[in-house]
Amino acid sequence: MTTQFEPVIGLEIHVQLASKTKMFCTCPNGMDESAGPNTEICPRCSGQPGTLPVINEGAVRLAVRAGLALGCQINEVSSFERKHYFYPDLPKGYQITQNAHPINGRGEIEITFGPKDHLQK
Repeated sequence: MTTQFEPVIGLEIHVQLASKTKMFCTCPNGMDESAGPNTEICPRCSGQPGTLPVINEGAVRLAVRAGLALGCQINEVSSFERKHYFYPDLPKGYQITQNAHPINGRGEIEITFGPKDHLQK
């Protein structure tokens, strides 16, 4: 039996860029292991009332470089949106995302598998 359908699998990939500060404020990115939990935060990155995020230009440059390496379409216009929902570890009640207009899109990476006898068990 043949089918007229072709399976297409899309992946949403999250990465942590090697920037010195967070994506939407000037606080250190938390990669310094000597910093204690929840110590490198400010009113902006914790989503306090009256604060607005400010984009980290260096992180955007790193994102574009990653997109070029993956053969992505680098979009000339990009935007961020807030997704509102409750999680116990997300007290501000929203996450910033790029659902509609991401920096990069339509990239690809080829993964080649060798013969089965070369795979480690």
